[in-house]
Order: sequence, then structure tokens, then C-alpha cells
Amino acid sequence: MAVDPEFTDFITPYSTQYYSKEALSMTTISELVELSYPHVAPANSVTWIQLSPEVVSSAASTVILPGEILPHYDDLRTVSELQTLAGAYQLGM
Repeated sequence: MAVDPEFTDFITPYSTQYYSKEALSMTTISELVELSYPHVAPANSVTWIQLSPEVVSSAASTVILPGEILPHYDDLRTVSELQTLAGAYQLGM
């Protein structure tokens, strides 16, 4: 399945975001040690997910705050599989 370029834009952090590839490539080891990393929730903490074609770009929705709780990778794995998420994205367009 070909990946829609708009979908690639949808899942790629802006280059100015703290955890983007561009930002991390310019970060030194001493800066990494000083980062305040978010907490990861235990597996099976996510009970439902609602997908939307809306791309939220406000500062409050794009910044991961120190101490913020993120979903566990196992909870996101199924959703983040490229074909499944790309298909859901297309349905929402």
C-alpha cells in the first residue's frame, strides 16, 4: 500500500518540536541528561481511542510537558501500525 504524503505529514512532528528528529539531532549528551522525560502509563491503560482527521496544532496540544503521562507503547502499537492508521486517516478525510 502506498503511503499518502499527507499522512506522512500528519504523523511527523514539526522540526521545531522538542522530540523531532531535527531537534534531537542537534541535542548534546549533556542536554539529554538534563531533559525531564514524561512518565509512561502501564500497559492496558488505554481503554478506547477516537481518530479524527483534524490536525491540532495549538501549543498546548503539541508539547509534552514534564511529568505528563503518555500511553504505553503496547497500547498504541495496534493503532500506530502504518497501514491501519493510514487507512483510518483516509476514512476520516
